[in-house]
Formats: sequence, structure tokens, C-alpha cells
Amino acid sequence: MNPITSWIEKLRNKDPKHVSLLVFIAILIIFNLLTYYSFDVRFTWILTYVPYYNKYYLFFINTNIMYLGVSLLKAAIFTAILTFAAIISIKISQTSSIAQIITGPKKEKMQSTEIIQRWKINKKITSTALILQYVALIILAGITLLIWYNMLQQYIIVLPMVSKYVITLIAALGVTYLINPPLDDEKMLAQACLNTINSIEEGYEKKDVKKIDLAYFMLYVLLNQALSKYIEELEEFDLEPPLTTLYLALLHNERETLTKAKTIATNLLKAITQQKIQNILKHLNEIDKKLGNFRELAETMKISVSHPSPTIYTFNSSNKLVRLRAIIPLITETALAILIFLVKWLYYITF
Repeated sequence: MNPITSWIEKLRNKDPKHVSLLVFIAILIIFNLLTYYSFDVRFTWILTYVPYYNKYYLFFINTNIMYLGVSLLKAAIFTAILTFAAIISIKISQTSSIAQIITGPKKEKMQSTEIIQRWKINKKITSTALILQYVALIILAGITLLIWYNMLQQYIIVLPMVSKYVITLIAALGVTYLINPPLDDEKMLAQACLNTINSIEEGYEKKDVKKIDLAYFMLYVLLNQALSKYIEELEEFDLEPPLTTLYLALLHNERETLTKAKTIATNLLKAITQQKIQNILKHLNEIDKKLGNFRELAETMKISVSHPSPTIYTFNSSNKLVRLRAIIPLITETALAILIFLVKWLYYITF
């Protein structure tokens, strides 16, 4: 095995959080330097007094207009490198198959619980990166409006500098998002969840509670995804009560109860895989009939189990749509950067 292949194999075994953090930091450093090179703004200032208004005007002329050719070339370099980084990231996510990223080296195939855990971490990373990217884009749009209409004039020199950091952040978050594969093979995840549930046995140890937690998590996400395809007002259909009951039944370390809970969970997963909505609803209804005492226990003791956020753990319907969501902020930030650093040539403060 050559050094590059060996390094990739080792990287696959690392915690996805650490790998994504390293990628994000590396990209952040690169684009921080690139942003400062491409969108460096210097001012020539002129102080004037207008007797009619009895005010002093401190005008700041953006010197980029004096060297427009060089400034446009720098902006083009930024755009080209950002485009290249986005394309390379997409290519990496395409060539890194689900088996390579999730299951790691072929000789050491990961267990079902590890597949679910990796998917959970990857989804949290990508969803958080996308949300932060759009938050940063909104901030950049706000800064652009403040600069363009000369608002908050006392900070008019600081705002372009702040916008550089925001531009860097959007670029780094976008590339980090694009470099991660979607990892949304529903059948594989449903099978991993089924294997995890089947591995739960009477007399399990304390450490095995993690299996139940992961099985509950994956079952909730899969059910939410399956039902959302057919039920428009999903908010009116509360999955938490029946799945809390099922969760408590799986935790109950007694053979008969555990068998009932595992059977219902297995039937739910089969119905999800077969996309039979009526069967899903039927098996959800069975939870109250067969495990009603745990429902009463949850209500009496006011037990609630934290459930995954559909916003974070949502399945991607289309890879093209997934990439477009991250590419839109990258295009928009480039346009806003040009408005701030090239088109806007005059800033002023009155006092």
C-alpha cells in the first residue's frame, strides 16, 4: 500500500467530526488569505466643511477605482479559486462512495451502530454548515446595505473589514459542506437500524443502552421521512408519544416486553423500506395496544425522550439540489463582495 492510500485509509477511520474540523480550518485559512488579497480596500480621505449645513464631511475614496484593472483581476482570481474549490469538493464527494466513507476499509467493516453514528455525525455537520452559511450570507447582505446606503457611518471603515471575515466564513462553510457526501441511502440505514434492534437481547449491559438510543434515533428519522412524503401537515401527526413508549419498552429488560417491542420496530422498518404508509400507521397503532402500560408510565411520570430535529436530520431528495443550496451563497457572496469593494467607491462620515 502506497503512502497516499495508507493515509486515506487512516483518515476514513477517524471521527468524522475531527476530519471535517480539519478540512474546515484548512479551507478557512486558505480563503482568509485569498479574501484579504482579492478584496483589499484602501482609502484616500478628504475633509471638507459645508457652511450651508454647518457640517464637516470626511470623504473616503476607495482607491480600487484608481487601479480598476488590477482590482478586477484579483476579484477574478478569487472567483476562479472558489469555483475550482467547489468543483473539486463535489468531485471528492462523488468519488468517495458511501461504503468508503461510512464502512471504512473493506477488511474492517463497521457495525450497524457505527454506520448510524457516522451518518448522524455527518448529517449534523453538513446541516449545521449549511445553516451557518445562510446566516452568514444574511449578515453579509445586511453589511452591504449598510455600506451602500451610508448607514452606521461611524463604523463605515470597520464594516468592509468585517465583511471580509464573513466572506471567508461563507466560502469555508460552503466548501466544507460540498466536500461531505450526502450519505442518504435509506435502505442501508433501515437495515442498520434493523440489525441494531435485533442485536438487543435480554440482560443487556449498561453500555448496550447506546444501541437502543441509536435505534430510536434512526427509527424516528426514517419514520419522519416516510410519513412526510404522504402527510402534508406532519406537525399534526406527533411521532413522539408512540416512539417514547417503544423506547421505554426496549429499555425494559424483560423478555416478553422486549420481544413485543422488537417485533413492532421490525415491522415498522419493513413498512418503511416497502413504502407502505398504511402498514406504518397500523404498526404505530399497535404500540398503544401492545405496550399501553408504558404509555401510561410515560404520561404519569411525565417522561419525554429527546427526538431528532427534522431540520438537521433530513434526507436529501436530489444531489443536484443539495449542491445548489451551498453554491447559491457562494455566487451571492462574490456578487456582494464586488459591490462592496469595487462598485462602491465613495464612503463618508458627517460630524
